[in-house]
Amino acid sequence: MTRPRPAHYTGATGHAVPPDAIAGLDFDRHALMLKADGLYCTLTTDARGRIDSAVSQLGRPIPEAADLLGIVAAPPFSTLAGELTAHTEAGRAEAEDLGYPIVHLFDCTRLAGQPLQHAPYQERHGALYRAQSWVESEGYGRARDWTLDARGNAHALSRSAERNEDRGCPSRSGLPRSGVAGRFVAAVPRDLRRLPVLPLARGLADARALWDLIESTGLEGAVAVDLRARVGAPRAKRKIKLTDTVSATVLGSDATASLVVADFPARGPVEFTLGSALPVGAIVEVAYNKFYRSGLPKFARVVRRRCDKAIGPVPDRGALIEWAA
Repeated sequence: MTRPRPAHYTGATGHAVPPDAIAGLDFDRHALMLKADGLYCTLTTDARGRIDSAVSQLGRPIPEAADLLGIVAAPPFSTLAGELTAHTEAGRAEAEDLGYPIVHLFDCTRLAGQPLQHAPYQERHGALYRAQSWVESEGYGRARDWTLDARGNAHALSRSAERNEDRGCPSRSGLPRSGVAGRFVAAVPRDLRRLPVLPLARGLADARALWDLIESTGLEGAVAVDLRARVGAPRAKRKIKLTDTVSATVLGSDATASLVVADFPARGPVEFTLGSALPVGAIVEVAYNKFYRSGLPKFARVVRRRCDKAIGPVPDRGALIEWAA
């Protein structure tokens, strides 16, 4: 069953295509973009340009994005879309490495109250940079609500000091005019550093260079974007991922999932779960996209049942007992 999407969902749709598809793109019309790994997120701004909502693909508030509320992100009454570093292993790892979550922006469906969903993607992507230029011009590009003491500890600013910081008006000593509120806080930026824009790779050479980077660093993949497509157009954004396959033996199963084991090259036997009910002892071909940090295969899914191989004995590794427990 297909999940409902908000009217202006701007993420990639359809099944991922292999990297070979890059060479076949018409780069007069297409570009390549890094596929950030996380949770689809829509941000809206209020009459002051501050983020007043951060919702998921289903329109639900996202708890992990709560501290983004209030950040000046775009002109008043704008709507931005991106990938929040949350919910997936890679997304959470990026947030942990930075010390806070960010949203990798890739689309804009409203700018300063003007709807853009019927505009071509090239214009909507450019609107992200226009939005951030506005934020910089208003003096909020590097805003913060904390200051550092002589020992490097972060302290919350008092409200009047925060207003002076926002206006770029520190005292002559470099300290806030009204001092600090006294309490220790995390030195987390509340500005455009939390909202990077994903750049476009234009041309085959740049696209191949981006894909080489993705392969060498183990990133999730890329998105091929149609620069002329409006929101919701067929094939407007397509995922490109490196997919491998492996044969796996079913160790155990219930009505909704199966525990399998597969022998991966250079890794040896790995046990993992598939979201399909399969006969115990069956051998299936499993597709996956590289590995998580935990060593489990990413996005593992059944390609087909290996009917050319008979159901055999379940490997005796204690997995069935642990799985049933």
